[in-house]
Amino acid sequence: MKLGGRLGPAKLWLLADYLMSPKLQDALADIMVGLARTQSGTPCPESTTMAYDRTTERSMIRKLLVAIYVSRGTRKQFANDRIHHCLEFALDFAEAVQARRYMTVVDRENYDDLGGEHSCRFHVHDVDKPCEHAQAD
Repeated sequence: MKLGGRLGPAKLWLLADYLMSPKLQDALADIMVGLARTQSGTPCPESTTMAYDRTTERSMIRKLLVAIYVSRGTRKQFANDRIHHCLEFALDFAEAVQARRYMTVVDRENYDDLGGEHSCRFHVHDVDKPCEHAQAD
């Protein structure tokens, strides 16, 4: 099952990035985490490729997509999605899989839980600023 469709949260995140709307980016990241935590599957390959084509290597959407694939995907799914043709994603994915192997059990559970329900792990707001989206809950 693919999380999102033609205009899924990852593509909307890219629009929010273009519009320079960090609050919307954070809200969409939370939606993606929520979907990944409650449904099986990974983001659609087109969204992942588009995110990699249109963002920088430090982009939070890249980190979120890799984390979802590592914690929710399988090797077979990774191969079937043909997302591996995106070299940057493949390298980030391999690096994350390798790093996950050396995590403690608690850290691995937190990683696989994508930081928990109200985590700022994939938010774009400044670290010094409180998370406005979490305060609205």
